[in-house]
Amino acid sequence: MHTSLDSQIDWQHGRGCAAHYQWLLKHGDHLVRWPAAPFETSHTDCFALGTDYWIWQPGIGGLRFTAANGGIDALSVRGVDREWFSHVVRRCWFPPVYQVRGRQVVHASAVLHNETGEAVAFVGPSGAGKSTFAYGLAARPGWRQLSDDAMALSSESGDIVLHPIDHAPRLRPASADYFNVRGRSLSGAAWPAHTVRLSRLYFLEPHDEDLAGRRAIVFAPIGATGAYQRLLKQAHALTLKIPALNRRLMLDYLAVTAAVPSYRLAYRRSFDHIERIFDVIEDDTIASALRERVVSDEVLAAAR
Repeated sequence: MHTSLDSQIDWQHGRGCAAHYQWLLKHGDHLVRWPAAPFETSHTDCFALGTDYWIWQPGIGGLRFTAANGGIDALSVRGVDREWFSHVVRRCWFPPVYQVRGRQVVHASAVLHNETGEAVAFVGPSGAGKSTFAYGLAARPGWRQLSDDAMALSSESGDIVLHPIDHAPRLRPASADYFNVRGRSLSGAAWPAHTVRLSRLYFLEPHDEDLAGRRAIVFAPIGATGAYQRLLKQAHALTLKIPALNRRLMLDYLAVTAAVPSYRLAYRRSFDHIERIFDVIEDDTIASALRERVVSDEVLAAAR
């Protein structure tokens, strides 16, 4: 099933309270505490209680879900802005829900070439340029952005399939100025009706100076072992207390790096070369799709 988690949420605004959080602390199995993100004012806790999982952020509210696909309860604390609560749920709490339900989420931004069906992803830590690269490439004709900063995926019959997740683009001021969208509200494109398969991973390595040999850009393929190590560093992991989840995470990421070609994309921080980088990615994406089409035609011809 490739539907978004949004359709399963029962929004219960104003139903969360401090007593509920204290009840979870007393009766729940505390799995993990995440420190406050730069835009947050308090930590977030995750609990297991019977077959339920609870995510709770004091002063904001919580989320209740199970490992099975189905209903999700979102309880905000009274007085919390509804739009802000929705943002926290989608941006911060969806990744662990996906993992509990058998999918993985990685720090990556993905784009789709509509004609070829090729999806490529930019992977890296905060500030690496994931959002900038995805937004810029998606601004070109024939492309659409699928995710921003968080990409949901699963391994299905040898293919790596992407799943819908909140992806309203967020650009840093310099990038917003470059694309002339400073002050605008950016929205994500509609998710395609067909199954989306991941075809390329680009691991971003920004530098403040020119690279070796005075080059501003370096594209280089990465073997499966190197890609696996890099990808794990950017994985969303719920907790180390649940061995089954950790084992599945490791196996899924092995499947990703075995099936998807990976590249190191090192570049000097500058907008002077960004369009050239987009050209290379676009040319490689289209050429790859044409090669696969030729191989498929040859296989069909041989079978006749």
